Amino acid sequence: MRLGAPSGRTMDSTTTAPTMTSRSVQLRPPTNRFIDSIFQLACTADVPWAWRGHRETAEGFRESLYNDLLAMFAIRDRRNDQEIGLVCAQEFQALHRFAYMSTVLMPAYQGRVWPLEGTVLFANYLFTRFDLRHLYGRVIEADFAALSSGVGRFFEIEGQLRKQLIVNRRPQDLFVLTLTRELWMKQGLPLLERITRTS
Repeated sequence: MRLGAPSGRTMDSTTTAPTMTSRSVQLRPPTNRFIDSIFQLACTADVPWAWRGHRETAEGFRESLYNDLLAMFAIRDRRNDQEIGLVCAQEFQALHRFAYMSTVLMPAYQGRVWPLEGTVLFANYLFTRFDLRHLYGRVIEADFAALSSGVGRFFEIEGQLRKQLIVNRRPQDLFVLTLTRELWMKQGLPLLERITRTS
């Protein structure tokens, strides 16, 4: 795992350390073996990591994954300590105070709600650890339907690029979503409290 931000762009040392554990999952640095599993997934499926290119070799994939990296964690299932997904923040802009966030889940966990607790923990980590105004995410048309109920509650649609990508030989729209610090404070923190509550 690599973390990085220019001097003065992290929150001060008095900031409370963000929680990395919810009722169902925990965020921890990914193992090399799991990164290799994500590479295999990127070679066989249309996942966000595939858009960044360099899928020809594991080394090229790893290089693209770590390029311009702000933070990255594996999502672990607390029941069996298995790595089930990856959350990553890249393209950090210190001057403008934003970054792009991605989540990818292994196929057996896609379509389930509880693994996405890892995304909530990660958003909290980023807003707590770094002085960010916005977090952006890119979602293809085929996956947007599953997230559409969150529009206005947990994120806004920043833009829609028509027929931007070819997925399974079909042109698909690419949605750019945004989570502002203000929306996180209003809607995200109560959700974080619910998923981390122990009783």
